[in-house]
Amino acid sequence: MPLRRFLLSHLDEEGLGHITGEEHHHLSRVIRARPGTRVEAIDGKGHLLTGEVVSLDRHQTLVRGELLHQPPPSEPRWSLGVSLLKRQPMDQLITQLAELGVPRLRPLVWERTELSDRPESGRQERWSRLCLQALKVNRLLYPMDISPPTPLNRLDNLPEGRVLLDIEAPALPLTPPRHDTLILVGPPGDMTAEERDALHSRGFISYNLNVGVLRTEMAATAAAAIWAALSRRP
Repeated sequence: MPLRRFLLSHLDEEGLGHITGEEHHHLSRVIRARPGTRVEAIDGKGHLLTGEVVSLDRHQTLVRGELLHQPPPSEPRWSLGVSLLKRQPMDQLITQLAELGVPRLRPLVWERTELSDRPESGRQERWSRLCLQALKVNRLLYPMDISPPTPLNRLDNLPEGRVLLDIEAPALPLTPPRHDTLILVGPPGDMTAEERDALHSRGFISYNLNVGVLRTEMAATAAAAIWAALSRRP
């Protein structure tokens, strides 16, 4: 059985891991760890500390053990560009995509994207926490990177591969990607004809995932699962 995994708040130069905040509370009060309890601890930067709790106090847990570092993956990366959603469905979608191991998410504002009347404070920080928490589930070492929400017409840094999910398009070919790819998922209510034409003029190729219409959340999750599987194929 895999060891329980916790998030590090600090990793010092000697390889001693410091766990604080909610992670420390869960470790010390919920599972009642004691010196000698074996755990895993990660920092979201490629470090994996596998060892034992050496001490606990009111404020932190200290862990010492074998420290490994995994460099970022070098294979072709891919990303999802998904319409910004309301808070609860967006948080749920981010959690699902992060657990699937999506390398990068680019929230986009389309013409039919429903925006909140008031800007959310701390939204980016909350998303980052969700991505880190997902590492405790999928056992990866690098979290999904999330860009700040961007208007569709300001989308830049486009990779060579450009895919637009579109119910009116032919089926997505299940061939392994050979280069970096950005997959776009439109808003509830679909993209406008003008947006579709503008994206085609920028080199996006339309494909369909399903015979029926999918909600934005389902389309994004399905696309992520398919692309993750294709990216692992030789």
